[in-house]
Amino acid sequence: MARRELGGNAHKILQGQVLKGFFINTDFNQGPKQNSCIHTFKAYCDQKIGDETFSRGSYIRLWGSGVLDGELAKPEIVPGIYVEVENHGLTQPKKGGDPYWLYKVFLDDAVPSMSGDELGVADGNDQDSAGPVNANANSANANSANANSANANSAHTNAASEVTQSASPVAASNDIEDDDLPF
Repeated sequence: MARRELGGNAHKILQGQVLKGFFINTDFNQGPKQNSCIHTFKAYCDQKIGDETFSRGSYIRLWGSGVLDGELAKPEIVPGIYVEVENHGLTQPKKGGDPYWLYKVFLDDAVPSMSGDELGVADGNDQDSAGPVNANANSANANSANANSANANSAHTNAASEVTQSASPVAASNDIEDDDLPF
């Protein structure tokens, strides 16, 4: 298979939508001004993000924001971890300034993380790989770069957000067993 772009267009999570999937990587310096991030996930179940429906196992690419970039830069967020990303709407900063989109990222230890083989992450040497072309193989470097991006954005986002450990398993559609997952 020839080298190909994954997922086509990047999407935004609409208010009230929840992305359920495995974090793959973050691509930095994206967009016309080269100052945005695009985060890639592998869908855990069929779901609608933005105006598009994604099937289980497909790749979902999200445009970052100061808040979302900061959430995904936290040390708990490593390639292969299951996350749920929620858009809680446009929020007005308490001390004035521009409104921002409030995203929350939740972890669920009941859903096992994926390994590199399951993620389909390219090793950088195989251009025929089915996985993300710009995948970050070294999660420490990825998180360091994420933190740098988040710090650069935090001065003008005034974001208040959190990563929360879920106390109970996520109710996924069809309540599938781990060994039934296609990836």
